[in-house]
Amino acid sequence: MVGVAGPMFRRSRNEGIRFLVGFTLGQLTSALFLAVAIIAIGMVVVYVLPWQFRITLFAAGAALLALADKTGRTPQVSRQVPVDLYHRLEPGRLGFAWGVDVGLIFTTQKTSSMPWLGLLAAITLLPLGSLPMLMSLALASAMSLFIGVIGWDRKLYPNAKQYFTRLRLMRFTSAALIPSFGLLLLVPTG
Repeated sequence: MVGVAGPMFRRSRNEGIRFLVGFTLGQLTSALFLAVAIIAIGMVVVYVLPWQFRITLFAAGAALLALADKTGRTPQVSRQVPVDLYHRLEPGRLGFAWGVDVGLIFTTQKTSSMPWLGLLAAITLLPLGSLPMLMSLALASAMSLFIGVIGWDRKLYPNAKQYFTRLRLMRFTSAALIPSFGLLLLVPTG
């Protein structure tokens, strides 16, 4: 992402900002889409399966995912976001398409099974917690891209200190919000 957005910022600040805004909106759109699907599936699971069975199902799934990671077989689709979009779409639409693709979780490569574990927890333990969880992950992803782009080229931002002061505030805010949303997963639903 930084490899796309950084040069875009170098060429034109407006293009870079449009890309980042599009990326953030794409991330939030895919988070909302996933949350609706998880809530629908999870509510059926909660209705049909007793609490104890759901806990056991989650623990078994977590163990299988841990084993998959340990053996280097993390479940994933071996693909990246299509690069040809870079040449076909203007920056705002490109950012949106990229954000949706990355945000859907299923469509890109993974380094660990943590996304799958989060989805499994949301479906089996607390489906209604998936909306704040996915929205906070989408915002964290967009923020990390923004931070990466700002840090990409100091010549582009000679007064980067003012940006980093704002980014520190954003980081502290997200550091407080993300775990608080994660705590929602601990609330029993059964």
